[in-house]
Amino acid sequence: MKIFIEPKYVAAAVQCMGKTDIRDWVNGALIETGPQGAFLVTTDGHALFAHHIGAESMPSAQVVVPRELIAKITPTAKGLVAITVTQNEKSEHNRKGLRTVTVNDKSAFEVAGEYRDWRRVVPARTTGQAGYFQPDHLAAVYAARDAINRGTKPPFKSRSDLSHNGTDSPGMMLIDSRAFAIVMPTRGTNEQVCVPAWIAAVPAAEPDAVAA
Repeated sequence: MKIFIEPKYVAAAVQCMGKTDIRDWVNGALIETGPQGAFLVTTDGHALFAHHIGAESMPSAQVVVPRELIAKITPTAKGLVAITVTQNEKSEHNRKGLRTVTVNDKSAFEVAGEYRDWRRVVPARTTGQAGYFQPDHLAAVYAARDAINRGTKPPFKSRSDLSHNGTDSPGMMLIDSRAFAIVMPTRGTNEQVCVPAWIAAVPAAEPDAVAA
């Protein structure tokens, strides 16, 4: 398998990829091929990014690219990112027969394990009803959008924003015609809370102190 991807999409995917998750596959990028073409997918368990690389039908396959092979790719890098997957025989140093993944001139074994079915969490549409989101989860989605903006020539300022989808379903951002991101909502509470009694005992700050 050999896939070519525009660097801006790789850089965007890294924004939504796990770093130190106990699930190894979360710390990698999925390359998936099949009748509908090729896809690049990443998730950190809270946000998910997906890019439709191309629509040409290909044999069905999956490989999880290690994070370290793509983490430093910038959206303005020259040329396409070449990802090559090579089969290996089982050996003393590769008992599972893991495939070798080469990204441009760097190689490593694929991430072992099966990537979960990412389509199951992607909503068919959004409702526009307000949801609640963790700021750092939202930041990953907007960072992915900004990476694609920076890598577009001439520089393009996407006005894509997050479409809310209620408090139980992920919000979605359509970044461009070939990429989107979703982010899972956080659960809030409708319970009323009262200011602690001890706050009344705290003297009000002097105006000068606040300004300082």
